[in-house]
Amino acid sequence: MPPILSKHFALMLVFIFVVGCAGVQPAPRIIVQDTQTTVRLDIDTGIKGPDDPNRYAHPAKIEVGQLQTIFNAIRVQAQRPALQKKFKGKTLQHRVFEADEIATLAPIVKDAFSQASPQERVVFALTKTAGTGKEATVGEMYVKGRQLHFILTCYRLPSEGNELVTECHESARQGFELSFMQEEFFVGFGKSSFLLGNSTKELVIDFGRIPRTAVSGS
Repeated sequence: MPPILSKHFALMLVFIFVVGCAGVQPAPRIIVQDTQTTVRLDIDTGIKGPDDPNRYAHPAKIEVGQLQTIFNAIRVQAQRPALQKKFKGKTLQHRVFEADEIATLAPIVKDAFSQASPQERVVFALTKTAGTGKEATVGEMYVKGRQLHFILTCYRLPSEGNELVTECHESARQGFELSFMQEEFFVGFGKSSFLLGNSTKELVIDFGRIPRTAVSGS
């Protein structure tokens, strides 16, 4: 092979290698995975390293009782335009997590936050039997400062496979929004997005003010 072609061929191989590596999503770190509950740590590729100013405050210390309080206070309802809310009042709210799910999830999430790096988010997926199939509730969490960000990606989405997180992200966006029943700990919703509008699927909670023991919600 002529020297100039050899040089071009080598450069092309390097380019393919670099592009290929850049497109590879690091494998998640599994904390718990069984037939009903998955909790894992996913790398956020938008954070460029442990010194990135947008990094998360991980590992984070958050108590089981604080997580129980948070999960117990989260509600979901149908998403409606502001005018419709004004003239027709509030829609029916549903608990995102049942008592048994909270009891299972809280200690696992506590453990996940204690292991998370500044570049990782805590991702969860819960399944419930529904008729002859199953439904999946999927979301993610991260901590910045003393504020916990809770994002609900799917709520009781009909599911047939085992890749619940992937299925959820690939599905059509569900028309729901969140609310938080304990206003004294509620900071606000996530930032507005050009594509998704006001992020009412993301709650920001001041968990540092929540007592370490579980607080009963309505």
